[in-house]
Amino acid sequence: MKAIRLVLFGFLLVLVGATVLAQFQRADWTSERSLVVPAPPERVHAWLDDLEHWPAILAADGGPPLAPKYGPKTRGAGADFEAEGPQGKWTLAIVASDVRQGLDYRVGFQGGSNSIDGTVRFAAEAGGTRVTLHEGGEVGWGPIERFLRGMIEKGHAEELGRRLERLARELARPDAPGDASGAPPTPGAVPAAAPAKDE
Repeated sequence: MKAIRLVLFGFLLVLVGATVLAQFQRADWTSERSLVVPAPPERVHAWLDDLEHWPAILAADGGPPLAPKYGPKTRGAGADFEAEGPQGKWTLAIVASDVRQGLDYRVGFQGGSNSIDGTVRFAAEAGGTRVTLHEGGEVGWGPIERFLRGMIEKGHAEELGRRLERLARELARPDAPGDASGAPPTPGAVPAAAPAKDE
């Protein structure tokens, strides 16, 4: 019995120590990736400003298609949709949208916890536009989540890279939407997307 009590006491000390140590770890996570896509900034903004296009870059390759329920508007600040995934219902809303500054958006999850704040920034570059996706949020107060923050950031950065690759494919399609003025894409060869850049 004494040995069992010692083992339990030792386990309790380790658990308390890990919990205390975790409180000194960062509680937030951030991930970022960038990629040069084959389109001018105006076309990139026009495409991303319409939430009806987002399922094409959010749905996992080879996975089931996303079936969002859109709000009253689908373009610009205030546009939003609701969808359902393995973790339950979630929402995506465009918070700000500007052809020069880019887009800000927020992803919310059922219950109101663990929301994700994201930004899309783009700049003209040889061969098209460099698009930078940045997302961040809170990992929570639990020691396991805080110790795994690095793995969360790495895994999410890889997902952002896949989204950028899907975006490049969509913009390279001959029937891709035109720029903000409604003009069709410029005919001719479409340059290949440059490799993703891990920030």
